[in-house]
Order: sequence, then C-alpha cells, then structure tokens
Amino acid sequence: MRRVVFLGFWVLTFTMTFRAEAAPALRTSSPPSHARVNAPFSYEIRLEWPAAEGNYEVLPVIPTFENLNVIRQIQSQETVGSLSSVTLRYELAGVKKGPARIGSMDLRYRFPDENEWRILPVPGTTVEIRGTPLWQWILVAGSFGAMFAVLARFARKKWLNRQEARKESRLLPPNPHQRIYAKAEESIVTYKGENQPATISFWTNELKKVVRTYYDIPQASSTEAEILELLASKNLPAGEFTEISSIFSRVETAKYAGRTLTLVEMETLQKTLLQYVRGKIIIGNPSNG
Repeated sequence: MRRVVFLGFWVLTFTMTFRAEAAPALRTSSPPSHARVNAPFSYEIRLEWPAAEGNYEVLPVIPTFENLNVIRQIQSQETVGSLSSVTLRYELAGVKKGPARIGSMDLRYRFPDENEWRILPVPGTTVEIRGTPLWQWILVAGSFGAMFAVLARFARKKWLNRQEARKESRLLPPNPHQRIYAKAEESIVTYKGENQPATISFWTNELKKVVRTYYDIPQASSTEAEILELLASKNLPAGEFTEISSIFSRVETAKYAGRTLTLVEMETLQKTLLQYVRGKIIIGNPSNG
C-alpha cells in the first residue's frame, strides 16, 4: 500500500514539475532590413513545442508599430507529426520614408486548465522605409493612362450598343413577347448599378425574364435552379438546354468570384447575355413569335 501511495505521489510530482518547466521555443521570421513606402511585407512569430506536452493557449497580441500600417493579422495553430506550433503573422506596410519600428512584446501562453499566463518576451526590430523610385511613378502614370483608354473605349462601345438597341427596338413587330425581349436587351445595355454585384444581379434578372417568357415558364419560378428543372421536363433539344445552363453557370461564377471582375470580363459577360437575348428577338417565341 505504501508503495502504491509513494508511486502515485512520485507521478504527480513529476507531472507538475514537467508542466512547470515546459515552455515552447520561440522562432521569429525577421522582416526585411528595408522596404518601400506602401509595399507590403510580413513579420512572423512562431511558437513550437513537442505535441506530447498538449495544447497551449496563446493570447493574441499586437505590438507597437511606428511608421507602419497593419494590413492584416493572422493567428494559426497546427500539429505536424510530433511537433505542435502557433504562428502569429503580421502583414505590414511602411507609411513614409524613414525608420519604422516593430516594438518588443510579451507573448502570453498557458495550458487550458491553468489560470496564470506565462510570459515569453519577443524583442523588437527596425525596418528602413524608402521612397517610391522614379520608375514606379512612371509605371503608375502609364497604368492610369491605359486605364483611361480602356474606360473611353468601353464608354464608346456602350454608347454604340445603346444606339444599336434603340434602332433595333424601333424595327420590332408589336408583339408582347418581343417587347419583353427588347426591353431586356436595352436594360442589359444601359443599366449601371451602384456596384458590380448589383449590375450582375440586374442582368441576371433580365435574362431570367427572357427565358421564362420564351419557354412559357411561370413567374413563380424565380431561381436559376427552378427554371432549369422546368426546362428539363420540356424535353428541349440538347443544344438549347446546354446553352441556357452554360449561361446560368457563367453568371453564377461571376456572382461568387470573390473578387472584382475586370472591365474585359464584365464586357464579355454582357456580350454573352446580349447574344442570347438578341437571338430571341430575331427568332421569336416558338409558340407565337
């Protein structure tokens, strides 16, 4: 009995001593010695420890930054093999020419069942921020010039498309379906939303109006999936169904691209929708033209 008690006491003492002495190793990825104004660079702090020690809680901390903007702060934790780690990554950019400083900090960590935080000091560092070179200013000026040329070209094509749409709309027969197609065409050509998602959403609604009208689909079917489901039941020629499904897919991809589409991409999407709508104006509705 005494041996069991002694052994239990020894294990408890060993565990408490092990946890008291356990501490993660500090690894830092130093920032560059110099950087340009507004040019992003990263500073990384990494804590590593044997996975057998268990998990640590690491308190997020933002050091003092002088002459630096914090673009983003990311904290991640992972275990690879027998090594666990927590990474603190700061994406920074210099504000103006001159020295910039990343201040020292105290990283606080602990085991989840502990109340007191342990402290691991991280030294500060300095980065020299340099001005933008002349060639970059020339490049920026050239980019603005090119952008203006693209916008001017886009505006001219938009004006020509509007004129063409008006001209074609005057030639349409007095057919209710044809008026819907013509109105959708004109709306896609002329509409400009407050932002890109609003424009794409508006174009999509006009496209769905045309499809519902052309194939006599109830207005209650408002989503692309509902429209495609009804079209599938109509036994359309494979080419027609594939065309509509492909256009809906392109619109869906544009909606959820997770980024701003370029002018060329928006122009291509607009042309695709106009090509389909104008095809209905020329061909007419299969039932009554």
